[in-house]
Amino acid sequence: MAQDERRLRKPRNSLIPITTFAGKKVALFGLGGSGLASASALLAGGAHVVGWDDNADAIAKAASAGVPTGDLRHLDWSRISALVLAPGVPLTHPAPHWPVGLARAAAVEVIGDIELFCRERRRQAPQAPFVAITGTNGKSTTTALVAHLLHCGGHETQVGGNIGTAILSLEPPRIGRAHVIEVSSYQIDLAPTLDPSIGILINISGSSSLTLHEVHEASSVIQKAAHENANIIFGAVQDDAMKDTIKITVIAAGFKDANKKNIHQKPSFLAKTWKAAPEVQEVKITQQVQEEAPPPAPPAPVVHHAQVQQPAREVHQDVDDLDVPTFLRRQAQKA
Repeated sequence: MAQDERRLRKPRNSLIPITTFAGKKVALFGLGGSGLASASALLAGGAHVVGWDDNADAIAKAASAGVPTGDLRHLDWSRISALVLAPGVPLTHPAPHWPVGLARAAAVEVIGDIELFCRERRRQAPQAPFVAITGTNGKSTTTALVAHLLHCGGHETQVGGNIGTAILSLEPPRIGRAHVIEVSSYQIDLAPTLDPSIGILINISGSSSLTLHEVHEASSVIQKAAHENANIIFGAVQDDAMKDTIKITVIAAGFKDANKKNIHQKPSFLAKTWKAAPEVQEVKITQQVQEEAPPPAPPAPVVHHAQVQQPAREVHQDVDDLDVPTFLRRQAQKA
C-alpha cells in the first residue's frame, strides 16, 4: 500500500483506549456501531462497563463481542461515574429516554463518544490536530474535503464520526496525526467540553460593490487581533439587498487551552471596546486606532461581531442574527 493511501485509510482493528474512566464503573445505553465502539474503548482503557439497549438482538450481539450487559434499571447508580449515551437516543426531546432520567436522578453525567475522545485527547495529546465539523447541510462533503486537503498536505489523517466510522474506532490522537470528525447535533449535545483545535471562521457579506480590497482589509484586522496559533478561514457573500452595508461574522473556538499556556499574542488593531457580557463581545473597528491592544481572548468559545466603518458604508449587526453553533451558544451561556 502506498504511503499516501495509508494516511487516509482507517487501519484494521484500530481503537482509542479511554483511560479517563480507568477503574470506574460506566453505564452505556445504545449498542449499535458507535455504542459498541465506545464500550470496547472504555474496556480497553480499564473501565468497568455495563451496556444495555432496548433491542434484544443488539444486547445479544454486544454480549457475543465481550461487552458486559445488564438492565440499567437494576444498577446501583450511586456507583456509576457516567452514562454514555449513543447518538440519537433522546436526551431532551421529545422526552429524555428512561436511562437519562435514571442518571439525572442520581446526579450522574450523561455524555457521548465525542466527549470521551475529547477527554482522552486532552490527557494524551492535547496538541494533536482536531477538526470538528457540523452544520445543517454539507457536513460530510466538508469533512471529506478537509481530510483530502490535509492528506494532500502530507498529514496523516483520521476521518470519522457521523460520516461513517465511529470516532473511537480510529487511531489514537498524537502529534502529527489529525482527526477530522463530522459531528451531529446529537453528538454535540453529549459533548460538554468539545474543544477542537484553535480556529476562526470569518464570513464577510456585502453587495456586489464589495471589493477585494475591503475583504482583505476586514480579514487582516481579524488576523492581527487573533492568536498567533489560530487557523483562520474566511469567505465572502454578495447580496445586493445589503447596498452600502458590510456585515462581518466571526466565530472563534479553542482558545481556552491556549490561554492557559500564556502563548504571546500578536499585536492587535482592535479598539478597546470590549463589553462586560462574557458570552458575546462587540468590537468597533476604525481606520485609525491609537489605543493599546485588547486583553487576551476570553477562555470560553465566543462570538465576536465587528463593525467596519468606512466613509460610504455603515454596518449594523444584531447578535440575534448570528447563526451560532449549538455547542458555542451553550458554552457561552454557561460562562
